[in-house]
Amino acid sequence: MCACIWLENPEAEIVLYNIIGNQKHKGQLLFDSLLEIMTERIVDMVNISAGVEIGFPQELYDICQNNDRIPIVSAHANNGKVSYPASFDNVIGVKKGSTEPRFFIFDKYKNDLIIDECAGLSVKQLDQEHLMRGNSLFAATITGIISKLYNTDILISELLCKMQDNMLNYKANITGNVNLKTLIISNRIKDKQQLAFCESCFEKYEIMDMNEMTCKNISENNELLFIDINDYMKFKEKKYDVINFMKKYKNYFKKFFIRYPFLSYAERQSLLISDKILVEQLYI
Repeated sequence: MCACIWLENPEAEIVLYNIIGNQKHKGQLLFDSLLEIMTERIVDMVNISAGVEIGFPQELYDICQNNDRIPIVSAHANNGKVSYPASFDNVIGVKKGSTEPRFFIFDKYKNDLIIDECAGLSVKQLDQEHLMRGNSLFAATITGIISKLYNTDILISELLCKMQDNMLNYKANITGNVNLKTLIISNRIKDKQQLAFCESCFEKYEIMDMNEMTCKNISENNELLFIDINDYMKFKEKKYDVINFMKKYKNYFKKFFIRYPFLSYAERQSLLISDKILVEQLYI
């Protein structure tokens, strides 16, 4: 969960509270932790990756209600049962279930952020090859995004509505762009799996080694730029080269895709606002 938050907001300082226990014990730990957080104002935002599946806990609700504008993001139970505090109307609950062609929609009446049913969350920054789908991981990612963008001049619900309608919220569609001439920037240009992936996804393509971005000019007859760097540390080393490359050649391409979501939401939003570059991604 911490890695998901830090990927979106590297400057975030995280205070960890342990609330592991049985349902009754967990409920008391939640109550005690939130009470301390809210009364002492230890943090600016709260992420809760667990909940209690018991009757409506009024005292816990009251603490969340009197939170003095400290946003609380909580994961719903993965089993679909009603759990708290995610099911409170004064907490941002995060769960899967949307069938729209967006990563998430915001139900402002229930205060729920509903993730696309088929969406996968990449934790490639931890060298995890497989996509993850737990509500806690989605909630942590949303917490990271909100913590980077939120300020008290705007209601949290207004921010989430804007995020829902943002172009960044629409999932990339590779299959609809297979006929575009594609330039692929990679850290493994001779890898057999990389080449097999390129062959299966693109009809016309060329591959550029990521180390050539700063020294090699490109022609104007490319249409799609596909960033396929699969090592997070190598990407971090080259991140500003990638960003500057997109800015330099933004008029050469119709579309910009990134395979692994190593650019944060805030970084992609900055590119969209400042440079009119929409960097689409496949996963959250």
